[in-house]
Amino acid sequence: LGDDNLKIYLQDTLVYQYGIRLDDAIVTCNVATYNGNPQSATTIQVNLSGSQLTLNEDFIVTSNSGGTNVGSYNVIIEGIGLYIGEASGTFTINKVTPTVTAPTAKTVTYNGTAQAIATAGSTDFGTLEYSTASTGTFTTSIPTKTSAGTYEVWYRVVGDSNINDVAAQKTTNDAVINKAYRQLTRWL
Repeated sequence: LGDDNLKIYLQDTLVYQYGIRLDDAIVTCNVATYNGNPQSATTIQVNLSGSQLTLNEDFIVTSNSGGTNVGSYNVIIEGIGLYIGEASGTFTINKVTPTVTAPTAKTVTYNGTAQAIATAGSTDFGTLEYSTASTGTFTTSIPTKTSAGTYEVWYRVVGDSNINDVAAQKTTNDAVINKAYRQLTRWL
């Protein structure tokens, strides 16, 4: 027939139209959060002129490789049935914000040696660091102190290109090293 505008209806349902082009189709994909594993789009929706197209009926997915790291990844669909051509969308992996279990400040008694003043915290992503001041030097080692006194314990998470930083926070309670008391024995 050669007519690009040919449409065939069965009652009110369009059953054939000469190759409806997907040039103006809008392809949307779910957004994921970095988890350390390869990920690809799990939800791909295609909208053409206000109509939602159906996977494996109106289009197939020809490229959805995704990736592991934070970024944008191309998803390509190809028309089938009534539809011809390709369209593309973007699958995005965003940075993860770590879940942190705070360290716990300890109360100990002076013994003349350096003692840990907190129990370790934990994080699911990033590197947990500790300090005894909000603007102090942070390290991955639990802070230690020798002298009796009260000490603040601060912690933070250092991220990277896939992981958000978590700002420095103070433990709920301060650490305490109590003075040691000598036991006096009285001789009668």
